[in-house]
Amino acid sequence: MRPANLFFFDVAVVVVAVVLANVAPSVSGQRSDYPTANLSTRWVNNAAVLPHSIPYSDGSAVRAVVLRSPRTLSGPSFAAGFFCAPPCQVFLFAVFIVQTNSGAGITLTVNGIAQVVWSANRASPVGENATLELTGDGDLVLRESNGKLVWSSSTLGRSVTGMEITENGNLVLFDQRNATVWQSFDHPTDALLPGQSLLQGMRLTANTSTTNWTESRLYMTVLPDGLYGYVESAPPQLYYKPQVRTNKSGKHLTRVTFMNGSLSIFVQSTQPGKPDDSIALPEAKSTQYISNICSRQSIYIFCSTSSINIIWSKMKWVVNERMENSFMHFAF
Repeated sequence: MRPANLFFFDVAVVVVAVVLANVAPSVSGQRSDYPTANLSTRWVNNAAVLPHSIPYSDGSAVRAVVLRSPRTLSGPSFAAGFFCAPPCQVFLFAVFIVQTNSGAGITLTVNGIAQVVWSANRASPVGENATLELTGDGDLVLRESNGKLVWSSSTLGRSVTGMEITENGNLVLFDQRNATVWQSFDHPTDALLPGQSLLQGMRLTANTSTTNWTESRLYMTVLPDGLYGYVESAPPQLYYKPQVRTNKSGKHLTRVTFMNGSLSIFVQSTQPGKPDDSIALPEAKSTQYISNICSRQSIYIFCSTSSINIIWSKMKWVVNERMENSFMHFAF
């Protein structure tokens, strides 16, 4: 069902669980996903030439260039490629979650939608026939159809030999030793995935709305003593501050890591190790992520199969139902 809009008179933090429709898992059979790409590969953003172009009933669409199926071969899968929200006139190069069948075909396009968890160009969406290229020199480059540069991984000459989307949703450029040269996890936009950290000085900045990808005024950031939330202004307005009681004295950067069951804050301690503080989350049984969204004192969730499970307001957690897939929305 479509959840009702939630209204707040002041700043609140909301965690939403998206319960994906059940897909019977397949435990045998040959893998049909396409998780990697080689150098000198070029994709044109056009449904007629990209074989994995899928429209959704709400008017959105995905055009996947790499996709990794789960170990069960069917269910929630991570993919990277072009994504558009209705009316699909402009596109993001993004990492998104889709449902797939045992043949790695994207399914549930009538009663589900793809969920974006990272994007390269939300401030500069591209149009039809834009190009994405993993060049022979190892740079991942996004250009408009007229050749105008929109975004680059800036990995030219850094010995990149390929690209892959991992099982945990990390888009990675790797070298011949399979070492990571560049990864989307190091460049968070408005979401965190399990295992991903927000380091001291980094920000998560909310989209203006579910259909407007421009940055809003709402962001959270990591300072030396923990996780803070602000509304951008002059000066920034603080709406959340940590309860960590440990004074910073070490040289390690503070980090906040999204783990299965917690948002863990490491001030003095380092990973692996016991965090200095944590925000408890129910353990997820499927794909989970934390995301920001805000829209003029209201929250709009557009997932026809979703239900609201957890609300965190004024540093208080209220658990309403069993949680299977989640993402956190920050709103003002």
